[in-house]
Formats: sequence, structure tokens, C-alpha cells
Amino acid sequence: MVTYRAHRPIAFLTMLVLSLAASWAAQQTIVLGDDTPKGEVVAENVLGDVMSIVSGSSGGTVTHALLKSPVSSYFHVDERTGMLVTRRPVDRDTLCVDSGLCCTQNTQNSQLSSIRPADNGELGTVCALSLDVAVTTGHRRDSVPSTQKVFVEVKDENDHAPVFVVSQEPCLK
Repeated sequence: MVTYRAHRPIAFLTMLVLSLAASWAAQQTIVLGDDTPKGEVVAENVLGDVMSIVSGSSGGTVTHALLKSPVSSYFHVDERTGMLVTRRPVDRDTLCVDSGLCCTQNTQNSQLSSIRPADNGELGTVCALSLDVAVTTGHRRDSVPSTQKVFVEVKDENDHAPVFVVSQEPCLK
């Protein structure tokens, strides 16, 4: 009975820190450049530094998993470390064609992707992709995962040369 009570404050503290981390992680945003290659590490821990603290306090028993969606086909998360890596190239110009993740003003699936004006003085727009990350703490079989939203912003870069059509007809008639 004494052993149970000794572990109870640690479990409570772990759950408290995880709850605080969960509320902070809801705001987690990762920024990528356009044309990010396959195999690129985009975040050391998908949920940020707060989850690293939780991992340390719970004896390293935090596990991460991406919930399946069209966005998750672009990324892989290491179950143990939470490292987020691109599974395939992330090219903003092909997201709509390849996966239906249309970063346009009239996006059809606003749950997965959205667009907004750049707010840092840069020209262009920001494409925000939404990932759902399941996080489980503890090593018990009855541990219930919590789901956190992580936003991956893909910057728009001018990576296409302009095309000019020159008419063969004379300009003056």
C-alpha cells in the first residue's frame, strides 16, 4: 500500500505536465519551405520541447503516432522520440493534384488544409496543413492516448520561371 502511494504523486505530476503540454501543443506550428525533400527532419519532437520534459519525467514512456489522413502520407513520426520526418517531397504546387490538399482560397477540405495571408510582412500566402498526433504516456496497457493538432505551414516560394507568350502577329495593324 505504501508503494502505491509513493507512485501516485509521480503519476499525478506526469498527467498534470502532459495536460499542460497538450494545451500548449494545440498551438504547435512547424514551418517548411516549398519543395522540402523526402527524408528531411522537420521537427526534433513533433509536439515541441514541452513533450521532451514529459518524456523525461515519465521514464521515457511517451509514444507518438500520426493518425491516418491525406496529410499524414507526407510525414512519419518516430514512435519513441517524436521526430517528424518527411515521407515524400512536400511541394506546395503539387499538394492539390497529388493528395487533394488544395492550398487555395476555396479549399474543399478545410479540416486538412487552409490558406491565409502571410503575416510577417512577406508577400504571398501560407498553406497550413493539419496533422493529428496521438500521444500516449505510461507503459500500462490501459493508457488512453490524447490527440493533439499540429499545423505544418508550407511557405510559398517563387520556384517557377515566368512564361511569356509572344504573338507572331504584328502589334500594329
